[in-house]
Amino acid sequence: MKYEERIIAFIDILGFKNLVNNDLMCEDIGAILKLPYVLRQGDMLKRLKITGMMMTSISDSLVFSIGLKERGAMNKITKLLSVFSQTLLAQYSLLLRGGIAVGKIYHDNDIVYGPGLVKAYELESKIAIFPRIVIERSDFESSILSCSTPSQLTLRKEYVSGDDCILMLDCFHYTSQEKLKLCRFKLEQIEASDLRVQQKINWMITMISTKLKEKAINL
Repeated sequence: MKYEERIIAFIDILGFKNLVNNDLMCEDIGAILKLPYVLRQGDMLKRLKITGMMMTSISDSLVFSIGLKERGAMNKITKLLSVFSQTLLAQYSLLLRGGIAVGKIYHDNDIVYGPGLVKAYELESKIAIFPRIVIERSDFESSILSCSTPSQLTLRKEYVSGDDCILMLDCFHYTSQEKLKLCRFKLEQIEASDLRVQQKINWMITMISTKLKEKAINL
């Protein structure tokens, strides 16, 4: 068992604890937690042309990782995170918050640990704050080296600068207007009693509305 340099995404499912307290949502909870295993065993990753990915569920969080030198590694993990984010929002009205880091970890079908995982977790828990997936610029630059030049150019468009000068994933970069409107509608139907939760929802509604305006201009 040796550490390997990998790209690691630590993802927290916001609002998941509320689902756990609802007996009627037991089936949905199981479906969400089993997603990494379904993806790993099914043919969806093959259709998305994603290989070499490891995935693990930890309570209401998920860990994805891929070897740093795997061909197109950053492109693959970005595609997976974008699809996953949109699926949870459109189907379950759930938002994600996460951190992506480059570092040393051990990750197999059963366990995951290492300093790289700690780094990704700290980005998610201390830096992301809002429902966004963030990465440090230095890690981003090293993560795209295994990607082709066209993929690198695309990734630079998918990861945008936040107000705090850290990069965050634009998971709606390739999303259609119809899907964006559906996601915004799902968010608008949520009745949050907690002010902090409502602030996170409002943040994402603003992000989606901005994307819709951008797409309307480019038509």
